[in-house]
Amino acid sequence: MTVDVQQIVQDELDAIVADDRELGIQVAVYRYGELIVDAWSGHSEPTRSAVVQSDTLFPIFSCSKGLMYTIVHLLAERGELDYDARIGEYWPEFAQNGKEDATLRQVLVHSSGVQDITHDFHIDDWDDTCARLAASTALWAPGTETAYRGLSSGFILGEVSRRVYGRPYGEVLAELVCAPLGIDDMFYGVPDSVRSRIAVLESDESVLTGPAASPDTRIMADLFNSPSVQASAVPAGGAITSARSLAKHYASLIGDGVDGVRLLPHDRVDLATSLATDAFDQTHKREVRKGLGYLLGDGTMAQGGRLNTFGHSGFGGSYGFADPDYGLGFALTKNRLVSAVPPEVPVSVHMANTVREALSVPHS
Repeated sequence: MTVDVQQIVQDELDAIVADDRELGIQVAVYRYGELIVDAWSGHSEPTRSAVVQSDTLFPIFSCSKGLMYTIVHLLAERGELDYDARIGEYWPEFAQNGKEDATLRQVLVHSSGVQDITHDFHIDDWDDTCARLAASTALWAPGTETAYRGLSSGFILGEVSRRVYGRPYGEVLAELVCAPLGIDDMFYGVPDSVRSRIAVLESDESVLTGPAASPDTRIMADLFNSPSVQASAVPAGGAITSARSLAKHYASLIGDGVDGVRLLPHDRVDLATSLATDAFDQTHKREVRKGLGYLLGDGTMAQGGRLNTFGHSGFGGSYGFADPDYGLGFALTKNRLVSAVPPEVPVSVHMANTVREALSVPHS
């Protein structure tokens, strides 16, 4: 009997929304390059006057890092970046105040010693943010400690990518990732023409505060609902897209790709997704398995536990990953932001497991 995984996922999303566990949500799954799930449910804003559609766009927070890392690896494949080069070789102003020896590889695995974005940064001002990071003092000698840098890592990798490619960062994404895959709804910096399609974020003000808000601390929903942030390129946290396009991005990195297109060759993906570190991360307060950027095989974030699965979670519960063993590219986007450590199983884990069970694919 053929299993209708599309209907299984759709029914589950409808039930989740009906129980008010989520406001609006999308799930998309590619398997062996074929789109097998493209489902959505719920409302695109808290007043519930508009519903989520197939083309609704969602801020995806740190899921953006998966796209950012792919850009870095594409530029490395083109010979324009060297993982072991010092950041200062591409961005001379950065090489000061203890950061002189920080390398691209160290930024990818969060061991560069660079500070993270604080409340007094304006993340919608690229030039000022980069200038402040360049002038900042290293918190430790590069390579000696590991601590996740939620936003500063993105501006560093983004500025290096912008300099070597010679285009604004949003255009780097559009030309290197979106154009080859025929994606027209993935953005670093949303144009006015599609702003009305962006889902409005909702969160609990008593729980979630925006660590990068400026000039005052605002809840993360308010910060990333703001037109100025949505219109700006925020590489490690500000991409806006649909689940379908995020899943397609991951599907294009494994197997035969999508529609005959593989963004990166097998050997480059193998290199990028081999274990680079599993050191104790001072931000996460636990050991974290990382490749050259991508998170690896973390079963708590719906990756199934196999070390060669790779992707990245996003603040509030969004998620995207690839599972090469079973040919899966998975993405979940949503607009109700929940605590980083919810008391129940995160919806991303639940839905990924729902897909795996429908396909008889092991969780681990």
